[in-house]
Amino acid sequence: MWVYPDWGLDQSWVDSWMMVEVLRMHETEQCKRLFAGAVTITVICAQYTTLLMAQPGVNVPPQSKAPPAQWNDAETAALVNYLYNYRSEAEGGGSFKQQVLSSAAEYINNHETLQSTQAGPLKTAKST
Repeated sequence: MWVYPDWGLDQSWVDSWMMVEVLRMHETEQCKRLFAGAVTITVICAQYTTLLMAQPGVNVPPQSKAPPAQWNDAETAALVNYLYNYRSEAEGGGSFKQQVLSSAAEYINNHETLQSTQAGPLKTAKST
């Protein structure tokens, strides 16, 4: 073991100090790589988002909803009577199948006496 003439330090201390410096440089390089990786991933995500936004149909506003059906008392009574007559086709929870609701809407739309008082758009299975 020899001592550095200028500092009075032995070789083991200098070796330990050099090892610490090597580890510090390695950690710095690792941090730089991690930062570069994070920046790369961010740039790729930004480019992908730009690509998605440039696709046709992405920025199209949603179509407006159809106006809601307007029901008068006669139409409501006709619907209740129709569903009462077809109550055997109701499901276990008391709700009706789409087919029954569609036929009820057709019945109300084509009913002669109800057509004269009908307000708003035609009734559909969704509006029943």
